[in-house]
Amino acid sequence: MNNSNDILPLGRGLAEQKAYIRRTLDLIASATGTRPTGWSSPSVYSNGDTMQAMAAEGITYNIDQMDSDFISSLKTPDGALVLLPYPTVTVDMGQFLARMKSPAEIETLWLDCVGEAT
Repeated sequence: MNNSNDILPLGRGLAEQKAYIRRTLDLIASATGTRPTGWSSPSVYSNGDTMQAMAAEGITYNIDQMDSDFISSLKTPDGALVLLPYPTVTVDMGQFLARMKSPAEIETLWLDCVGEAT
């Protein structure tokens, strides 16, 4: 799934977004054996239904929130989400891929950023 071939179904209602998120989580769980509780969407944009759809499908945190430098919590009718901003150093992944950063090194960048923000 990626931004080109299978994006979040915006404008088609809450049920469609829940189904999309469920399908995505099922795909990851079938490949890894673990169902994620965090979300970084293969879709760039979200709308008013997206956060509620995530919470309804068991997501507890989201790392798509680029509009803030602060960790925050959002209460939806289907549960709360912790909103994590993208770490500035990882927004342009192309820079890190071009520098041949390993997955463990990129993971460390994310963890350092979240640790500093808490």
